[in-house]
This record gives sequence, structure tokens and C-alpha cells, in this order.
Amino acid sequence: MGREWLSVLRVDWKKVFQVNQVTKLTDFISNYDVFKDDLGCVKGVKVKLELVEGAEPKFFKARPIPFALKSKVGEELERMVQLGVLEKVDYSNWAAPIVPVRKPDSSVRVCGDYKVTVNPCLKIKEYPLPKANELFTKLNGGEKFTKLDLTHAYQQVQIDESSRDYVCINTHLGLFRYTRLPFGIASATTIFQELMQKILSGLKGVVCYVDDLIVTGCNDKEHMENLHAVLTRLSEWGLRVKKSKCTFMQDTVEYLGFVLNAEGIDPHSQRIDQDIEEMVRSCNVCSQLADPIKAPVNPWIYPSCPGERVHIDFAGPFLGKMYLLIIDAHSKWADVVVMESTTTECTISALRKIFASWGLPEQLVSDNGPQFISHEFETFLKENAIKHVRSPPRHPATNGEAERFVKTFKMAMKASKGAAGSIQTKVAGSYSHIGPPHILSQGKRPQKRFMGREIRTRLDHLRPNLAKAVRKRQRGDEPKALPRQLNLGDSVRVRDYRLNTERWVEGEVVEVLGPLTYKVQVENNIWKRHINQLKGNSVSKAAQDFCSESSPEQLARFQSDEHGT
Repeated sequence: MGREWLSVLRVDWKKVFQVNQVTKLTDFISNYDVFKDDLGCVKGVKVKLELVEGAEPKFFKARPIPFALKSKVGEELERMVQLGVLEKVDYSNWAAPIVPVRKPDSSVRVCGDYKVTVNPCLKIKEYPLPKANELFTKLNGGEKFTKLDLTHAYQQVQIDESSRDYVCINTHLGLFRYTRLPFGIASATTIFQELMQKILSGLKGVVCYVDDLIVTGCNDKEHMENLHAVLTRLSEWGLRVKKSKCTFMQDTVEYLGFVLNAEGIDPHSQRIDQDIEEMVRSCNVCSQLADPIKAPVNPWIYPSCPGERVHIDFAGPFLGKMYLLIIDAHSKWADVVVMESTTTECTISALRKIFASWGLPEQLVSDNGPQFISHEFETFLKENAIKHVRSPPRHPATNGEAERFVKTFKMAMKASKGAAGSIQTKVAGSYSHIGPPHILSQGKRPQKRFMGREIRTRLDHLRPNLAKAVRKRQRGDEPKALPRQLNLGDSVRVRDYRLNTERWVEGEVVEVLGPLTYKVQVENNIWKRHINQLKGNSVSKAAQDFCSESSPEQLARFQSDEHGT
């Protein structure tokens, strides 16, 4: 086939060469047993943990585990027993509670909380972790990069028999002790870094930060020679590499929060954003002062007929009077009652008169005013088979239908302030203009939809579409916010409206009432709150203690371990 035909066919030679290169690379790595699926074990090495003089054993009971994670934790414990990482024991002077950590793939990593047991008693060997710029200097001149990730790195190192009692964990299934080096031991990072430096000593074109290795070369031939030497050395020591986490012969790789290529290194912009977000989430002062993220609007379901749902609220004191307002959610037909008193008895009496002409609604929505939460009011509704829905305290937006009508009514009354006549006359005159021409449906006003007949007004010529207008307004009112959802048992910060108290207090979700409303337990009290009155308590006490007692290098190592295993 001539060049003319090849140009017409437009063959992508880069992909052809790339397929050939991938085939050769697959054949190359298949010759090394470091990629086997079993758990490796470093040959000839057993780690011994040294304690300070006078160290006394510490035994902690097992902590309760969330029900949703209990089965996964059990499966992980069984898996580690089968691999020989854990062994069941009946007695131990040392025991640390466990901290289950959910991985991105939904599996669970079991970590011992050794900061409360053996970590304060350990003699930690001073061995420096390499700095990022030191590692990048050694990679200078490399064209392509291979990234290797060890499989459960720490667990490939055996612990001396005399040290195994120190790393015992207490779980809901009983006591287990590690036979391999576990995550969470204060000296684990330096122990493993020193071991890897020893294993890779004398090799060219390779750097290592704990369990993450980078191999390179000034050309492909040198790169493959260096890679061969590294894989051979790892195999000789009995280590295993997780093939699915490795990348081979790449022009660009991510390493220690930077992007590496032949031209140099650049900070990883996404990691920078994540670090900033994590720092803000970890700030207790910020969490206390910042407002919670607003949840997207969850509009009420549009009723199918009049009387299915009504909203009520009080307006005032305004012009020396209080007013009871009621609006039908389907037709938007509304009524106003001038109240001499706002007691429960007067409120029930006013509603009886309205329901006598309107008919009994199926559902009534109100706020948490004293009239609406009284036993007499609840009894009145129950006797008439009316379901009562109350909005969360201090969150009027839930009863937005009535709140909007209150605002509209007040504007109309202000406009008639200078007019002659009694309050009743002004209410009647103002209300005749409230008949909302902007929320009509299918050319029908609220009167038509509620009563089945037209009532002649001066606004008859305005007939927009109600359903379309409602949907458009709901879409337009929805803020640019991310959806939020809380689950049972979640630790949250709750808006506290009591005087002389902190603005936000800690609580726990004990019941989910709806998409946006929850019951939370604060000390010995149960409060009802809207999700906008709750903030996720994103940093647990265990996480705060871990961050406060760990060095920056250990935090970076822990993050690297979580992504690498």
C-alpha cells in the first residue's frame, strides 16, 4: 500500500505504536511475581516495638460501630485473619478500640486507635522522611515515569512475637492482635521508610516516599532497565505491588500533590482546593460561625384540587390589630379575619367560620405559634380529620405560601392607610385587590378554581396560566445550592435560639421527618429543625485528636496510605 493510500486512510500511527508498546509492556511485567494477588511478606525482617521505661498496659472496651458498617467491618476482620494479618486471642493486657474508615470503593479499612494505648509509650526512632524537592531532584532528566504502589504496604512487614500484644485491638467480635505492622502505629512510617531505603539502595532512577515509588530514565531503554532492576529487587525481598494502582511509562504522573513531566513539576490544582476545603472544615471556629449551606428548594407538591392543603398564619400587630390569614394551596383563594384576640379559642372559632364556607381541608400547614401547638388546637384538627403539618421552628420558608400572603396583605393594607373607613372596610377593600392575578391557571382566577364560578373584578382582563407560573416561580426561586441529606446517627451542629447560649450546639439526628426536616437530640432535649438550621459536624472528635497529635508528615502519609491501599 503506497503512501498516497495511507494518507487517504488517515491512519493514526501514534495509536498503532501505542498498542504495540502496551503489548510489550504487558509481556514485560508478566515476568515478575511482585504483581501476584497474594499479600507479600518482607523476607528476613521482623519489627520490634520498643516501649519507654515504666510503660503500663492500657485496655479499652470496644467502641460501638454504626449498624451500616458492622457487617463490612466483620468481613474485613475475617479477611485479615485469613491472610494471617490478624490472629484471634482470648486475653490481652493491651487493647485499642478500632476506627473503621470507609474507602472510596465502599470497602472498609479497620484501624486501631493506638493514640490512646501504645503510641504515647513508644520509643520512636528518628529517621527523616525525604522532602518532596529532594525526591524530584533525583528524578531530574527523566522523560517518562512509572508509578508503583505497594499492596497494603505496612501489612507486608511482620511484627516480632514479643511486640504483638501491644497492637491488640478490641472489636465487636472480640480481641485480635496484629502479626503484621498495622496502620496507626506512631513509628510505622519511619520504620517502613527506613526499610524501603534499605531495599532500594544502589538502584538508579527510582525514588520512594514510604510505599509510593517512582521509576524513570532519560530514555525508554534506560527506563525499562531501571524498572527491571526495581521489580527484581522487590521480588527478592518478597514484596507485592498492586498492579491496578500502578501506571507505566507515562508522560505525566501525579506524585505527592504535584504533577511531574519531562519539563518539570507543577502543583496539583485540585489537591490545593481539597487542602483548602479540608483546612476550613477542620477549623472549629469557622464551623461555629459560618452559616450552613442552603439546601435546594423542595417545593410543596401542587395539590390536585381545592381544599387538599391550606396554609395559615398570623399577621401583625399591624395598624393596631392582629389578622388570621388562610390560603388554599391549589386555587390560591385566600381569606383574612381581623382578630380581637389570638388565643387558641379565638383561633379555633375563626377557623370554624371559614371551614363552614370553605369545607374541611385535608391538610393544614402552620408555624409553631402557641395557638397552633396547643392541645386544644390539635384536638380540634383531629376531630375534623385534618392532618396538621408544622414548619421547623425559626424557619418560616417552610410555610412560604402563607408567609408570602402575609407580605402581600401588609403591602395592600399600607396602601390603604390613608383611606377613610374602619379596619374591616380597609381589609375588605385591600383584599379585593389581593386576588392574585399573577398566579392564575388555565385562564381561571382563584375564585373560579375554588368556587367553580367567576367573580367579576376590575382585573378580569389579566388571565395568565397558574400552573406554568407556579413552576416557573419555583424554578426561578431555587438557589444555586448543592443538595444535602442527613442520616440517622449523624453528628451535627444545631441552631440554638435560646437566649444567652452559643449560636450552634452539637447534636445527633434521631429521626428523619421529611426531605428537609429532622428531629435532633441536643443533650436531653429533642428539637425539630429544618436542614438549613443544621450543619454537618464534619470533623469527629477522633479525627480532631488524630490531627492534633500527628505531624504534617504523618498526616500526608495517612492520606497517601488511604489512596494507595
